[in-house]
Amino acid sequence: MGLTSPIPSWVWGFLDYNSSRLPALIGTVCIIRGIRSIITPGNQYYEFGVPREGSDDPVSKEGTVSPLMYVKGIREIGYGVSMEVVGRLHDPRGVTGMLAVGAVMSVGDAVVVAVFGRGKYQMVLWHLLVALYFGAMAYLRC
Repeated sequence: MGLTSPIPSWVWGFLDYNSSRLPALIGTVCIIRGIRSIITPGNQYYEFGVPREGSDDPVSKEGTVSPLMYVKGIREIGYGVSMEVVGRLHDPRGVTGMLAVGAVMSVGDAVVVAVFGRGKYQMVLWHLLVALYFGAMAYLRC
């Protein structure tokens, strides 16, 4: 009788830094996040960690939606498509570079949330964990 894991097999693909599936997995997640940002821009304020325009409460659904949320979605889609393309070209150095760029972007996101998030520090931590993941994957691939 074989052992079975309660963790789906695709999850392990995110931890295998040399996997050929890693760029596709990360790219797909980024593309889906970007599409969600364009379809439901109002929800992205809470998920990103900043309050809506004209609201002081970071979890409020009051306030207007900035067009920059659509730009955020386009950025996520662009990063995801770029990661997919570099991965399909079988360019390991390109994937490593994209992971490093993702780490820097996530640190930048954490700084934005720390400055403008009005105390939503759990989202700062989330962005820093994503930066740590991308940075570790880039470092391990070097």
